[in-house]
Amino acid sequence: MLNKIKIFLDTHSIGQIFHLGHKKVVWKKVTEIKPGQKIAVVNNNKSDWDEIISIKKIPRQKVYDIEVQGTHNFVGNGIIAHNTKLDGLSLTPDGQVTVDYNVSPEVLASLGYDGTKNEIENTFEGGNFFSEVPTEKDILNAIPKLFLRIGQYRLGILGAAGNHFLDLMKITEIQDSEIAKKFGLVEGQYIFLLHTGSGLLGQYASYLYTPKRKEHLSQKVILEIGKFLFKTDYRKELKELWKKIEAFKDRQEFFAYDDASVEGKLFITSHNAAANQGYANRSILTHQLDMSIEKALGKNPELDMLYDMPHVFVHREKNHFGKDVWAHRNGTVRANGPARMNHPLFSQTGEPVFIPSSMSTPAYICAATDENSSTFFSASHGTGRRKNPETDIPEDKDGLFDKMKARQVKLFNAKSKGVVMQDSAYYKDVEEVITGMEENKIVKAVAKMQPVAVLMY
Repeated sequence: MLNKIKIFLDTHSIGQIFHLGHKKVVWKKVTEIKPGQKIAVVNNNKSDWDEIISIKKIPRQKVYDIEVQGTHNFVGNGIIAHNTKLDGLSLTPDGQVTVDYNVSPEVLASLGYDGTKNEIENTFEGGNFFSEVPTEKDILNAIPKLFLRIGQYRLGILGAAGNHFLDLMKITEIQDSEIAKKFGLVEGQYIFLLHTGSGLLGQYASYLYTPKRKEHLSQKVILEIGKFLFKTDYRKELKELWKKIEAFKDRQEFFAYDDASVEGKLFITSHNAAANQGYANRSILTHQLDMSIEKALGKNPELDMLYDMPHVFVHREKNHFGKDVWAHRNGTVRANGPARMNHPLFSQTGEPVFIPSSMSTPAYICAATDENSSTFFSASHGTGRRKNPETDIPEDKDGLFDKMKARQVKLFNAKSKGVVMQDSAYYKDVEEVITGMEENKIVKAVAKMQPVAVLMY
């Protein structure tokens, strides 16, 4: 049994949320544990769970720092623990970059019902874009450490790019009762709709490998600093790549990679790491939302996640018109019908597709169909912006708040200069968009939602 515990410790590192039996567990800082939680212990050579009854602070004592090579996990005083000296950057076994802000002991704590239900199961690719576990060196060969640092310090931030938001929505109409029941949706239900990103890691990674335009001078400066400080084994190949990218800018064609080339492999590694960072950011925000609700209401909301999917990504996919291809989606989500989904629920319903519109207009939850092969099983991730805005555009933030109040939607924060550009006047009619998507058999509308409160930068 001790050997089994050793194997378990060697294969589960800090920052990784995983399942142990029927429990969702995670390494947790000692400073974060509290009475009522359970921690992993070893009793009679078997792993078990002990509930924390009380916590008592004692004076400082002389202790020893034990470091176990590789995972830094060990059993101390019968408690499964973790202790390591990190420089702030760490990799989980599935390739996610994680952060240890404090050098403090960690214990394996059961999240029990504290965590979001179905978070791993209902995340695209289980929250991991890597098919094979990368090493830390693989990541640092593909992404400058500066970019990882930027992503590190922006974890848990909703984001200012575009229309990142957290919406409290009310389901006002069920349009497909059978699928809605399987999704757990009912009329009058309140749900959260969250749109966030990878904390700038994806943006800077894309600047490094594509001709994507830099929107601000600061982005150009950070990109050049990142290149200059980039300690990679493939500097020669990347310098040649950057010359090609510079010569390619402003062209209409897509910039392409050979997936077997050094540059292609570095690009995919960079992309996958940034995608995983996006998952991690969403997970942290969901946890913060969970804790905020519990603090305000004094009750665990027991959040249950319907789905988390990316909408700017490159993904290897099987059997599109008889071929395996790289599908590059930008502004769209994968929309596999039931027949293409290897999922206990979505193989019955089709992949969930969310169609938000603007901060004050309805949104839809949809399900993908099997009759959508012409789009490589893809769907829009929103209504999109109008070419010509409507005339009722607010002149300033005060006008925006007045318009939101008139529509009975509470707007929070809204401190950015560009928030007025997210007004409904700039977005297409969601009813027209849904009608077109249904007529083309891309999705089936399942539920219509109305915004109640919106948090936006």
